Amino acid sequence: MGLQATGIGSGIDVGSLVDQLVAAEGAPKSLRMNTREAELTAKLSSMGAIKSSLSSFKSSFLNLTLGSTYSALKTTSSDTDVFTATATSSAALGTNTIDVLSIAQAQVLTSDATYAAADTGSAIIGTGTLTFEFDDDKDGVFDGTGTIAAVTISGGTLNDIRDSINDAAIGVTASIIYNGTGYQLSLVSESGAAKSMKITAADGVGTAITDPSIGLGQFAYDPVAGVGSGQNMTQTMAATDASILFNGVSVTSATNTITNPVDGIELTLKAADAGVVKTLSIADDNSKISTSTESFVASFNELITSLNAATFYDAASGTKGLFLGDAVIRNIENQVRNVLNKTVGDTTVKYNSMASIGITTTSDGTLEFDSTKLDAALSEDPDQVRNLFSGNLSNVDMSYQDAINFSSIPAGVETSEVDVLITQAATQAQLFGGRLDSLVLDGVTPLTSSNFDITVDGLLTSVSLNGQTFSSGDDLASYIQNAVGVNKLTVSYANDKLTFASTSYGSASTIDITNSEANASANFGIYNTTSAATGKDVAGRIGFESATGVGQILTADAGTTYAGLVVTFTGTTNTFGYEKTKVGGLFSELNTLLNSFLESDGILAARDKTYNTQISDIVDQRAQLSLRMDALEARLLRQFNAMDTLVAQLNSTGTFLTNQLSSLQGLANRGNK
Repeated sequence: MGLQATGIGSGIDVGSLVDQLVAAEGAPKSLRMNTREAELTAKLSSMGAIKSSLSSFKSSFLNLTLGSTYSALKTTSSDTDVFTATATSSAALGTNTIDVLSIAQAQVLTSDATYAAADTGSAIIGTGTLTFEFDDDKDGVFDGTGTIAAVTISGGTLNDIRDSINDAAIGVTASIIYNGTGYQLSLVSESGAAKSMKITAADGVGTAITDPSIGLGQFAYDPVAGVGSGQNMTQTMAATDASILFNGVSVTSATNTITNPVDGIELTLKAADAGVVKTLSIADDNSKISTSTESFVASFNELITSLNAATFYDAASGTKGLFLGDAVIRNIENQVRNVLNKTVGDTTVKYNSMASIGITTTSDGTLEFDSTKLDAALSEDPDQVRNLFSGNLSNVDMSYQDAINFSSIPAGVETSEVDVLITQAATQAQLFGGRLDSLVLDGVTPLTSSNFDITVDGLLTSVSLNGQTFSSGDDLASYIQNAVGVNKLTVSYANDKLTFASTSYGSASTIDITNSEANASANFGIYNTTSAATGKDVAGRIGFESATGVGQILTADAGTTYAGLVVTFTGTTNTFGYEKTKVGGLFSELNTLLNSFLESDGILAARDKTYNTQISDIVDQRAQLSLRMDALEARLLRQFNAMDTLVAQLNSTGTFLTNQLSSLQGLANRGNK
């Protein structure tokens, strides 16, 4: 539109008048659009809150659908200062007697010689070798048959000796302690009688030293030698095994953690109290069921609060919720209540409804929970409570769906209905070497005195490293693995250490290292083992009944419901439940219902889509209104400008006539004179 000057002829402010007329025309329509858009936006927000409440409600009863919730056990020690315990679902309920005769402890040796602080890092004591022999057979005799580890001492100061022993990673921890007047070397073995030590000192040419006044001789320790003549350190604590009587049966352990004195129980010993019998009680642990039920009730009440906020009506004030009278929102609450009001089982089932276990509806529609009633129900018949909530269990851990495989399936058995509980995943035997000396991995210098024997799953292989050269730990690992056979052993190198792992699983998976030569130990941390490392068999239950594990294979025991059924479990978790629905409980049905509400193509998503479409339509309508108002403005301006032009013409004519009349009047006046 070209530049226009309006109102010149008429004197009317045409621009302002047109603006007011356009605004008067568009304001009601714009107001209706804004009001509708605000309403739709508010409904979208409210719908989001409802969906969030539904999602939280769905999550609130997840624990009540898992088998682990119902199979949890609690342990009670009659004296927690003496021992504590944990139990897995495979443990038998009842009371056990425990008499802790002794606890495991490590041997502690302290040098008789002391040093000033300034000397620990500067005074040279001596160089050579400290050879540690361990009492593998626990007979107190050191005759060269136990595990032997040689530690080369090259630095010579007290600090160097400490660091060399620690770096050798032979199971002995060295430290320097201050006794109030001077510093001494303290050596601590691993716990257990088999870790009792004899220490032989030798100089740089291999000559044994028993005199404490000569070099490393002050760190020699032979328990049967004379004090000062080979017994040159003081034993301040002896290495002992833990020993208990479990239900009258003797059980020993090199550590104070005793695993499976009977199936499913692990004890942690704290102190000895020989002759004083304690008790360990194993009972069902219903605390998780109770707390999960309480969470479910609280989440339901939050959902009802959210739904009520969307559908309320206050007659006194006339205010109302955004979804008052909305059939979809009203039906959500009704359908959820319908499920929770159902009964599971026939009239012979005592605990077949929410009300029967203490969950009832109040006058305002929320739920209240009486935990004492639930506890009573769990005490009387826990299976009925479980079936009420989740039937014969409804959740499968899908992340391990591929970890379970069934075979040898008995006639008539549907594996989709078989419950499997894994309490121990099968493991492989593993051994860990000590720290490697990187100086011998130069790729040039042939190895000497580095051979060793390794027995994997009962098969012996003599590994010959003498004459070989290696440029890295990975090269060494690969060589050893190929020497034994890649189908038998996996050897890896990381953090300056070798790890040996059998490729098989279970108790038949073993690794044992023997005849390790001096440099194999000193340079590569390949030590003789005190006993073979052993894997663990899979353990668990099939159909909640006993089963026997061998390797990764779990077989239902004879006399059980699924006798002979074989389950192969390749997972790694020790608390795995693979459970199928056979009888649906309330939560199974409720979960399905809530999914129908929350799915991407569900009714609530459809509502969101409708609201967003309507908001988009309003945006389009607002753009169209703007175009119509622009057109109206242009039309009014044309009309008012035409009027203004006409008025201007009339005004001009009027002025002309007025002037003419005035002229005529003047002539007349002159004629009269």
